[in-house]
Amino acid sequence: MTFQISNVFISYPTFFVLLAIGCIAGALIWAVKDYRSFIAFGTGGISPDLHGWWLVTSLRIWLVASRADLKDVRALESSRDARGFLGGQLKDRGRERPRLAGRPLPQRQITTSSLQPLNSQLEASLLALLPALVAAHPHLLHLAPSSERSSLGLYATPSPFTSSPASTTDFAFMKGEIAHVHGHDRSLHVVLSPKDAAEVINRGWGVRFPMAGWGGERIGVTLVYMPESEEDLKVVQAIVKAGVAWMTGTVVA
Repeated sequence: MTFQISNVFISYPTFFVLLAIGCIAGALIWAVKDYRSFIAFGTGGISPDLHGWWLVTSLRIWLVASRADLKDVRALESSRDARGFLGGQLKDRGRERPRLAGRPLPQRQITTSSLQPLNSQLEASLLALLPALVAAHPHLLHLAPSSERSSLGLYATPSPFTSSPASTTDFAFMKGEIAHVHGHDRSLHVVLSPKDAAEVINRGWGVRFPMAGWGGERIGVTLVYMPESEEDLKVVQAIVKAGVAWMTGTVVA
């Protein structure tokens, strides 16, 4: 069998050389187009260069090869930390999940369940959510540029008032960042307790961050879908407040 294959290569060398050239050329064309698309889409917290593109592409290949499911909550439900702040009261979203962008980073949704864009009034209410929490709890929270670079993040303010359940892991790793709203699609990333993250995902309101749990850190980082109604916004607000409680140790009204 090996001899026969060798004979094929010997008999048709030009064909295999052209085939190799074609494959390499096709891969290069795809890489150039994908890199340009990566830069045009916005890179979030990833460096907007070849190194950043290669990091995202490598993660993309690994996720496909490992058949990773961002809706899989087994790691969250098996966490030894059983603390949660949503209280199991989150209702089912009751709609088809939005589709996510093909690249794992930056993690974004590219469709909505209703196929309608976010209306301006609802968008304004969403963007006012984080500043309103800071205004109500200035000793506990503050706004600063997020890890995504393109938006403001909600941060816990280290102080005697902050006795975070996550202080030794998520608080340190995320540098106190609790949540941010994405400018591209108005979805959010929120740092939650494992129990709350599992509830959000099981109820259909979001999915895991692709790198959540790597190195044992930030296991509860969750993409929360863009709110499509005032009722959705109330749910998003409850999720963000659960993140505040996880990262500060303080339940806020």
